[in-house]
Amino acid sequence: MKLMTPKQPDRHSIVRGGDHAGLVDEALTREVIGAFYKVYNTLGHGFLESVYSRALYIELRRRAPYA
Repeated sequence: MKLMTPKQPDRHSIVRGGDHAGLVDEALTREVIGAFYKVYNTLGHGFLESVYSRALYIELRRRAPYA
């Protein structure tokens, strides 16, 4: 009977230098993901993609760190 061993992490999925080292702009990424969650939590599920797209556009414009 062969014993099971824990799966080793995939070498290609490991990000070196911390969890967010691969992000181009960590602050911008956090804003976009935060805006997405706010829109989804506010609207819920069941709408067409165009509704979410427009709401995300509005939320990102509201947060606009560069405008």
